[in-house]
Amino acid sequence: MSGVARPGARRRNTRHSGAAIERDGGTAIEHDGACHRMPPATATASRAATIVGLMSANAAAIGIVVADLPVSVAFYEHFGLTFTDSDAAHGHAEAELGPGLRLLLDTEESIQSFTSAWTRPFGSPRTTVCFQFETPHDVDAKFGELMEAGYHGLRGPWDAPWGQRYASVIDPDGSGVDLFAQLQ
Repeated sequence: MSGVARPGARRRNTRHSGAAIERDGGTAIEHDGACHRMPPATATASRAATIVGLMSANAAAIGIVVADLPVSVAFYEHFGLTFTDSDAAHGHAEAELGPGLRLLLDTEESIQSFTSAWTRPFGSPRTTVCFQFETPHDVDAKFGELMEAGYHGLRGPWDAPWGQRYASVIDPDGSGVDLFAQLQ
């Protein structure tokens, strides 16, 4: 097999099987006869993954950084979430979203304790947690409940062209939260 090289880079004819080979500032990985090019930044992790074989990853949690843990917990409780694994002393709370998926809330102070370069994002939401409801009426009712509770609506309920009743709100820290149900 020949190695894979970037366009314009030197190309060497190299035989390898299931191994990582460093070349031209990156790493080529062969698995099942296919050679994949990995950038230098991921070469070490990719080499380790190749040694133990291909791994699969399953989504397990969505993490949100929050300024005030009790305020954020109260907001997400409006969606029927129960925060059972909480460590307020260390700025952490989590709730089950569904089978095998959790919502993790961590305070800014907690995140900064192990990621000192973290800074609060600004502007429009970059990530949105979406909650599906049984009926379009449920979307309208939940949006109304959140507005009555004093939360900020980004866009009120509307019939989206993709066949859903949709609404968008902002959580206390500026993260997006979408509400939707299939139109009947």
